[in-house]
Order: sequence, then structure tokens, then C-alpha cells
Amino acid sequence: MAKRHLIDLQKEFENIQYFSLKRVKLAVKQIEHQPQLIVDARKMMFNKDPQKSMRAAWLMVHASFEYPELVKKQLPYVIKLLEQPNLHTGTIRSSIRLFQELDLPEKYVSKMFDLCLNYTKNSTLPHGVRAFAINVLGVIL
Repeated sequence: MAKRHLIDLQKEFENIQYFSLKRVKLAVKQIEHQPQLIVDARKMMFNKDPQKSMRAAWLMVHASFEYPELVKKQLPYVIKLLEQPNLHTGTIRSSIRLFQELDLPEKYVSKMFDLCLNYTKNSTLPHGVRAFAINVLGVIL
């Protein structure tokens, strides 16, 4: 039996030149054998390096398609992340998208309503962030 290769997300996300959707999808496939990657990605979303944070959030979105129940467990932490100032807009966009892709648990509705309403009012944010915030508001209403 061949030995499985374990992914180290820190190393994966450090290589700026070779990061791609293909690598994200490979990491998502690895979650079947390494479920801890979901927690690792969630922790990396809080990384001070905006590239790592954005890439981890992107991975979480793709993981939510294949492993929604694993990602749902991370939603309280994602809300705490969204409450922080000065996030990379890519991190915000992907984090909001998680709430669009997954069934929004009732206990997070009011907090996400407030966060998304503030994002839609902020004209300095990119259209993608505001669009996903509007979509989540539509899911809530």
C-alpha cells in the first residue's frame, strides 16, 4: 500500500507563483484523508499575511461544496474573522460566500445581517464583496 502524502497548508500557501485553482481542488480532495485541513485553513484565514488569509478562505469555499458539514462547524470562527478590521477584500468575499453556499444556521442570521448590511453600504469595497453580501441578505430575507 502506498504511503499517503499529507499536505502542509503553510507550505502550499507560501508559494505565490504556483498557487492556482488546481492546487485548491487538490487540497480539497485531500480533506477526505486529512480532515484536519479544514481547521488548518480556518486558522490560516486569521493569518496576518493577506495572501495566506485570502487563499485559506478560497479553499474553505471550495471545501464547502464537497464537505459542507465540516465547513459549517467553522462558521462561528468565520463570523469572528469578519468582525476584524482591515481584512483583505478577497478574504471578506470568500468568507461571505460561505454563508451563501451553506444553509445559514438561524443563530447566525442577525450577526450576518448586520455584517452584510455594513458591507453593502461601504462604497469603497469591491463590487464582488458587496454582491456576495447582497446575496446573503437575500438568503436571510
